[in-house]
Amino acid sequence: MKLNFYKKSIILLILIDFIAPIRIAQSCGWVEYDETGYTFLLNGLIETPSPIAPFIMKYLDLIDDEKEVKTHQKANVSEWETRFCKKANTKDIHQLVFKMPLAQMELLKTAAVNSKIKLPTVLQRNSFARHLKTNKCLEVIDYLIYAKKCEPHVVFSGNYWDRPNRNIMEMVLLLEEGRKIFDKTKSDYVKLRYAYQIIRLAHYAGKYQQVLMLYDELMPKVHADPSIINFWIKGHLAGAIKSLGDNVKASYIFAQIFDKYPGKRISAFRSFEINNDKEWEQCKLLAKNNQEKAALFVIRAADDESKALEELNEIYKLDPKNVHLKEILINEVRKLESLFLGTDFKQKPGLSRKLSPDAKYLVKMQKFVQTVINEKKVQDLDIWKLTDGYLTFLRGDFYEAEKDFKKYKKTIKSQKLLEQLDIFLLALKINMLNEIDNEVEDEIADIVKSNKEYKKIPSFRDFLFDRLASLYEKEGNEGKSFRCQNPIDALKPNPKRIIIEDLLDIFEKKEMTKLERAFVSEDGKLMKNLLLQLKGVDLMSSFQFEAAKMVLNQVPRKERSIFKVNLFRDRIKDYVNYTVDTNEYTRVDIIEKMLDLDLKGKVALEDGAPYFYKLGLAYYNISYYGHGWNVMDYFRSGSNWSYCENNVCSSYGDPLGNKENKSMSKALEFFEKARLLAKSQELAAKASFMAAKCRLNEWSCSKDSEFSAYSRDIPTLPEEYNDYNKLLATKYKNTKFYQKVIRECLYFEHYVAKLR
Repeated sequence: MKLNFYKKSIILLILIDFIAPIRIAQSCGWVEYDETGYTFLLNGLIETPSPIAPFIMKYLDLIDDEKEVKTHQKANVSEWETRFCKKANTKDIHQLVFKMPLAQMELLKTAAVNSKIKLPTVLQRNSFARHLKTNKCLEVIDYLIYAKKCEPHVVFSGNYWDRPNRNIMEMVLLLEEGRKIFDKTKSDYVKLRYAYQIIRLAHYAGKYQQVLMLYDELMPKVHADPSIINFWIKGHLAGAIKSLGDNVKASYIFAQIFDKYPGKRISAFRSFEINNDKEWEQCKLLAKNNQEKAALFVIRAADDESKALEELNEIYKLDPKNVHLKEILINEVRKLESLFLGTDFKQKPGLSRKLSPDAKYLVKMQKFVQTVINEKKVQDLDIWKLTDGYLTFLRGDFYEAEKDFKKYKKTIKSQKLLEQLDIFLLALKINMLNEIDNEVEDEIADIVKSNKEYKKIPSFRDFLFDRLASLYEKEGNEGKSFRCQNPIDALKPNPKRIIIEDLLDIFEKKEMTKLERAFVSEDGKLMKNLLLQLKGVDLMSSFQFEAAKMVLNQVPRKERSIFKVNLFRDRIKDYVNYTVDTNEYTRVDIIEKMLDLDLKGKVALEDGAPYFYKLGLAYYNISYYGHGWNVMDYFRSGSNWSYCENNVCSSYGDPLGNKENKSMSKALEFFEKARLLAKSQELAAKASFMAAKCRLNEWSCSKDSEFSAYSRDIPTLPEEYNDYNKLLATKYKNTKFYQKVIRECLYFEHYVAKLR
């Protein structure tokens, strides 16, 4: 069976101790290469994140609706806890507000009204329920009962698009009930919560105009302290306004929610919709101050598809102390990383020229950063300084970047930023490697073993070994270059000789470096014998049997591959997984048998036909088409039946492609010798038929063939490939073998019929 390889292998290096081997690459299944490239930015780089840090620092699709619901619920519970002076723990508040059924809520109301009535057991264990009963918080309990009645109409589980049909009549009745309770409620905070439930009901009932009227009617009557509930209410207000067609005003409100309240940040972002420059200008006019105007640019910068330099400039002009500036800056740096890291040794589309649009954007970004540094108006100026050095690095000016980093290291106080700076310096050191010798290889092994910055950033693995692969390739060492990015087993689909010989050369060194030892090891075991077998297989596939035997004899017999296959069995129909022999053979045994047959055939002269026929069978059966294909190959793909360039077929996950041994030249040569020398018409007929099969196979994998192994149709064989069929049908038609073939082989029967 085929091993699963990465299209781009995950590089995993573990130096167990000073002399222990490093594991270079390990395959863990099919994984697409991450096209976003490398990143050396630490998670949590900003020590005191702003409210949008968790959002702006990640791609939007990584933050799901379920996470937003949890954030919203957590904020709700936290506010209940604060309003009740932490008299109840958050777990109990969450249980009562979100999990407790309506019946239990009504029992709580009964127990609160009559002190002689005990709480049910489940409520006795809840500190929030006990507090509400003890202090007779009837308005709060009534509100919780009302909210529980509203819940089925406004809270939905499952897919957003599969929401159930609403009972509008019940929702309207509940809305009116809420308005009456609102007027009787004394607590401004509870009134605010009623206002939210009432407005939400109107919104989900599709009564958008009523939402606006209710907002104007209810909100002036509430005099509660600032609360997150105001953002909830404004979200429904904005939704109604948008549904009524005022996209601009709704987007303005959504931007303020996005800016200030994490519990509805994703939904606010998705609801923000400005379609053209005119709407954008109108939206900006609604902002009451620079901070609100800056919030509009913040939400626009959060779009991961945008280049946010314009937004950064505008936010900086409006509000240089804006807490979101650094998050947007770092998000932009992440995008530039994916474009520019490794461009000197790893080609990416559109980045081969210094004056590409992306390169010009990077230069503009750095000019802006330097302006901010010089004017010293922002918070966390050290982040901007560090960014300036990193942009110099991304620009490809490594020596200048190194000077910047060393200069900033003397002034930066934050431990987190110093840690980030050391990570940049290590990345810079790797990028500045120009040649590799024994000393460098040992230094790299030490980095992998003990460098704390290397271990913190996953990208270092790929970055380091992509860089090394490039340098080794430049030096002409394809073996080490290949091993930087692939496990040794990745050679099996196509044992490329130059790679194998480069790796075998390492064993000839008086002393390996720690990195070289890793290149020729897998799971701590030296792989010399595997490499020798791979080389032997490659020599066999090019019919260099004597050379293959010399190489394979270097492998101890107990480590040689074993085959139970009769290569000298002829069959009318091919079975690629057919085995008939109980004896065990190594590749050396098979080679010796084939060399012996060749010698006997030559010595026997006119009596050599049986030997040459058996030799033809052996060559045929160890080809792609025979049941002994795995003697000269490690992996055979049925999808590779059609034409492959120089017998190497493209194969998903195999870095060198998959080499298939399709050559019929040797088999055809010996079948023809057997036919010409045969003293028996039966043997000559058999040799002719096997030669015809060789010709069919030659045509099937030619550029001009449209043959498919999966088709039930008999292919039309071109005249030049039909010669042995004609020979069998004319010269040997009186043989018993001819009659057998006519009965058992539809292909041959079809071709003979066309000859009549």
